[in-house]
Amino acid sequence: MNFEKLKSTDCTKYVEKKGNFNYLSWPYMVEQLRINCPDATIHARINTDGMPYFASDVGVLIETYIKIDGLEVWNEWLPVMDFKNKAMKEPTAMDINKTIQRCKAKCISEYLGIGLYLYMGEDLPEQPAPEKKKITIGEANVAWLVGFCKKKEIIAPEEKKTMQEHYGFDPYKTTVEEFAKIKESIMEDYNEA
Repeated sequence: MNFEKLKSTDCTKYVEKKGNFNYLSWPYMVEQLRINCPDATIHARINTDGMPYFASDVGVLIETYIKIDGLEVWNEWLPVMDFKNKAMKEPTAMDINKTIQRCKAKCISEYLGIGLYLYMGEDLPEQPAPEKKKITIGEANVAWLVGFCKKKEIIAPEEKKTMQEHYGFDPYKTTVEEFAKIKESIMEDYNEA
């Protein structure tokens, strides 16, 4: 296991949201534990009554831990929280189950390093905003082209692409002046002149 390498793993697509908080999908994290530490197991701590939670005056807590070769190597605690992320004193079985899974994900994250930034008060790594393409043939020409294609039943994306290739234009590169000449050719070919 290489903690530094795993810490830089991009796991953005496995992040889920609860309230204002991001956390990692537990199935993804269990998978990562099994891939990176095949001998490891993850468990929820059982209290003296045989239940997988610990009640206190401030709320119910869950503890999970990782074992390798019979030895406990890492543990983590997490309160059972409501939809406002406030600790609960009387959670349902489902609340406890969900918290166990989130606590497992957090425990594995801390042990392996995957997604650790989520628990360091950081947000998701910034993704560059996709570059917005600007149509260069002009709005009037776009409206004409849309109407023309509809009228001639050039509807399928493949048909539109074939038309663009045939007339050699790209709505994101061809200028208004260049498209004016192309428009004339299109109208001639379709007897619209």
